Amino acid sequence: MMRRSKKKGSLNLSINAIVVLILAITMLGLGLGFMRNMFGGVSKQFSQVTDEIQRDMVDRLKDSGKKIVLNTYEVKMKQSSKETIYLAISNQIDAPGENSIFSIDINNGNTIGDARCVGKIDTLENPTVSGGDAKVAPIIIQTDAKAEGTCEYNIVIKEDGADFGVVDFLITVS
Repeated sequence: MMRRSKKKGSLNLSINAIVVLILAITMLGLGLGFMRNMFGGVSKQFSQVTDEIQRDMVDRLKDSGKKIVLNTYEVKMKQSSKETIYLAISNQIDAPGENSIFSIDINNGNTIGDARCVGKIDTLENPTVSGGDAKVAPIIIQTDAKAEGTCEYNIVIKEDGADFGVVDFLITVS
């Protein structure tokens, strides 16, 4: 009789282990599903915000009559942080249906006081804009741990190698 009780105990232990394993897998699946829904919703909100920014910037371009505008001309950041600003370009030189490729060069301008300028500024693309249309391009700004103070930058836009326009902006890191 003693042998049976030992076997029954080991059988209960393995059943408990299987139940715990099934519960753990179920909880993991629920957790992953929850995280996917949370981040999926954030991605949708981000694309909506980007669409809003694009519409707003194209409207701002039309209202101002300018060729180039930024969504902000002064960016306030913390050290070791990342921000995205948006640049809108209006193709006023080509006829409708004709396209131009615009190159975007970002130049380090003046430092104000003892400032140490930002770590990295990058554009994701050189936009192609049809005549009479406008396009919004993101500019990604990333500061490093040693950045501080206020620096002036200028964005030089060229169309087929010829100057198209320049726009200045400030980055203040605290």
